[in-house]
Amino acid sequence: MKSVRFLPCIQVGVLGLAVLFGARHAGASAPDVEHLRRHVVYLADDDRMGRGVGTVGLAAAADYVAARFEELGLEPGGDDETYFQSFEATVGVEIEGDNLLEANGRAWKVDTDWRPYAFSESGRGSASAVFVGYGITAPEYEWDDYAGVDVEGKFVVVLAMEPGQDDSTSVFEGLAPTAHSNLYSKAIYAREHGALGMLIVVGPRTEEDDRLARLRQTGAQSSGILCAQVRRSTLQELTPDLDLDALQRAIDRDGTPRSRDTGVSLTLAVGLRHERAALRNVIGVVQGSDPHRAVVLGAHYDHLGMGGTGSLAPDAHEPHNGADDNASGTAALLELARCFSSAPTAPAQTLVFAAFSGEEIGLAGSEHYVDHPTFPLQFTTAMLNMDMVGRLSDDKLNVLGAQSATEFMELLETANRVEPRFDLRAKGDGYGPSDQMAFYKKQVAVLHFFTGAHADYHKPSDDADRINYPGLLRVTEYVRRVTNAVMQQRLTFVAQSAPASDTGVGGFKSSLGTIPDYSQPEDLAGVLLADVRQEGPAAQAGLKGGDLIVRIDAMDIRNIYDFMHVLNTRKPGETIQIVVERQGERLTLDAILGSRK
Repeated sequence: MKSVRFLPCIQVGVLGLAVLFGARHAGASAPDVEHLRRHVVYLADDDRMGRGVGTVGLAAAADYVAARFEELGLEPGGDDETYFQSFEATVGVEIEGDNLLEANGRAWKVDTDWRPYAFSESGRGSASAVFVGYGITAPEYEWDDYAGVDVEGKFVVVLAMEPGQDDSTSVFEGLAPTAHSNLYSKAIYAREHGALGMLIVVGPRTEEDDRLARLRQTGAQSSGILCAQVRRSTLQELTPDLDLDALQRAIDRDGTPRSRDTGVSLTLAVGLRHERAALRNVIGVVQGSDPHRAVVLGAHYDHLGMGGTGSLAPDAHEPHNGADDNASGTAALLELARCFSSAPTAPAQTLVFAAFSGEEIGLAGSEHYVDHPTFPLQFTTAMLNMDMVGRLSDDKLNVLGAQSATEFMELLETANRVEPRFDLRAKGDGYGPSDQMAFYKKQVAVLHFFTGAHADYHKPSDDADRINYPGLLRVTEYVRRVTNAVMQQRLTFVAQSAPASDTGVGGFKSSLGTIPDYSQPEDLAGVLLADVRQEGPAAQAGLKGGDLIVRIDAMDIRNIYDFMHVLNTRKPGETIQIVVERQGERLTLDAILGSRK
């Protein structure tokens, strides 16, 4: 097959030969739809309990993938000549120890009358309580619930959401919540005004259930103050002179804050334990004829478990089976491993098949891999990621990262010449909320195959019977053709220069063009940057990868949520002052916020 690289072809060229006839090389065995179905059904079965991090269901899924690799004869690519690459990550937050809400000589029951938020600081405090309406400071809306009241060292009582929910005449957006309604943002407002702690209550005029929110299970970082939710009935007993209905009605009616002292002192104690668990990537290797280059084929096999953080059905405590997200990608990975390992000749390059864990809690598995690669990253040609590839509709296939190598666009289009063709949506750099981003940050060209979002995303209804199996087969075959073509190439890596979104949602959609380092140690305060986008606001201001952002204007930046809060509550075009730590020194840089695309 080596001669194919040099054969002239007027109609399709060398690249076309590599793609269209690559099946005669390493991928002679074709993907099979029943194999794909069997993998998805196993991984997305209720017995896997949603494959949540730290669960026996996820462990069973890892064992299943490893067993398939062993059956196929793949070489172990993990630790100590096994298929498993082990690492640790924070996987949950649990109530533990001293948890108390007390006032007027009476204590209220945790998990019944009140519940701490996972972003609460652990600790204990006693102070008077001040009602501060919706707890928002928003100069752009000429709104400040903290104006005229002293909350220094006190507890603030805060309404959920924001003024005029579902009211088009609201001083806020009314029909759509702004970033100011975010609970963590409210905690930041309280902290920045000097409050000791915050009690959130769902107001009687708010179209939201008064049930206690489930303790967020993953990804929680402390806001720096004590934070809890109280039931309306609990608050009424805590502060009998506070007429919550009348106050909320007045605030919503005329758009004027009604902040006031409650005349009550209380004690709040919060005890939280951040759980860590051992997780496992599953790695198998097919040796190639060129031992000096490799392609990584990847898919994450974890999901949301029984719900909680990330679920779009937050009250559903039942298996979120993640058939599309991402049993589909894992099934495709296993079937590609079968195709390439059973071929009569070795692939042109070594193929590393990586099933990542911990994607749903911040790319934990892929971040660990790029720091401990099975095959050196400097000799890794590309990483091809399959995440949510099971719901093909109207032939639409998204391939993100197509601009991360000069050759990708032509390669992808050529691979799509086989009928029936996809309505191919190939675009973008390698950044994005899936495992390819960890590789792109390390200067590896990447592609992310994705059949699109759907109504079952991150819900219990993402089940195996909703997968489009013939469509999944087509996508798997397409990735096989693309893999064969990539192995014939010397790719030219492209670092994206156009600024794009930082992490965050809602608000003004401001951007700095920063890439946070999601492998940042948990005890490191600030936001560590993996990189900055070329020609973006951060780069123009002088920020660099490796900088630790510790302050923006007058606000200390403790974690990514503080950073997101700034971006979501500032307008594009505003100038902000950023303090970073760089190689032991503190630098102050001015940046003009860009617009998030």
